[in-house]
Amino acid sequence: MLAGKSQVIWGIPLVGDRVAPRCTCADAILLVSVSRGRVASRVRVTESIRSSLELVGILARHAIEGLVCGGLGGDAREALQAQDLQVIDNVACSADEVIAALDAGVLCPGFGFAAHPATAVVRESANRSADSGGTTIDCLACTDRICLSGLDCLSGTAGPFPSPGVDEGRWLEAATDVAREDERRLCRVAEVVYFCLEMRFRRVGLAFCAELLEPCRTLAGVLSRFFDVVPVCCKVGGEPADDGAGLPCNPLRQAQVLNDAKTEINVVAGLCIGADCVFNRASAAPVTTLLVKDKSLAHNPIGALYSERYLNDSVHSVPAGRHGVGQTAPARPWHAEHAGHKEDPS
Repeated sequence: MLAGKSQVIWGIPLVGDRVAPRCTCADAILLVSVSRGRVASRVRVTESIRSSLELVGILARHAIEGLVCGGLGGDAREALQAQDLQVIDNVACSADEVIAALDAGVLCPGFGFAAHPATAVVRESANRSADSGGTTIDCLACTDRICLSGLDCLSGTAGPFPSPGVDEGRWLEAATDVAREDERRLCRVAEVVYFCLEMRFRRVGLAFCAELLEPCRTLAGVLSRFFDVVPVCCKVGGEPADDGAGLPCNPLRQAQVLNDAKTEINVVAGLCIGADCVFNRASAAPVTTLLVKDKSLAHNPIGALYSERYLNDSVHSVPAGRHGVGQTAPARPWHAEHAGHKEDPS
């Protein structure tokens, strides 16, 4: 730990009272002075950190010689290496836990994750557990997968389980017909068309994001060849912003407009996460999601699950919210073996 120095000032970027999941996204920095291996003092300084340049400036301004942080992006890592600082990264715990570890001389990269082990429970069939009075299912950890053979993997669990009614039965039959298309030539847009035709829908709602205006214009053109389409933008009604951050989305009004139009199904295209949840709950008609907004991956979020780089970035990129509040519990580290493949780091 910075061998040869009797006193060292460590900097710890924080979100709330925890180590910031990403060192370039913090609302304060904790200065901890360690003298002869023991913590001598601590001072919290309110400093907004939003870039590697700001981070380096703060470290220099406070004569910080060591950095304790969560995730490090490529730019931040290069900037810190140029400053010849000691860095202990991938730390996920509270500020008090860091101080205790510094005082005990046990702080190391990855510190804090061991306190949050994976909780997957491996069980013989359908991973059933009723210890807490309810039923917990973990199908990913299931070893026999008897449901894939048509056998009941839920026998012995709390029931009874609901059976589909007449309406649900019609929906599931139509879904099965589309899914059984053998040649696998139908893209998702075509599946929406075929499904709605089989359900004999006449009026289809399109709840879309203003940022996806052009692709949704094309989508509406396709759907309108078969149905009456009611396209409604997320900014409908023009509600003014109260914080100068731009016009807010209004999923409740969006759903109300489609409810008033008596649509039989609503197609979601690119609504922001959270706004889509509000819309889905408020929609009188059933909802299917066609397009998911992903600004980094050209609206193809599944791409992140096939990229080790994006997976590593995802568990270290939780930013502070509007009020400076980040996540309350750290994400567990991503290890390449979880992905079942290796990716070219380039």
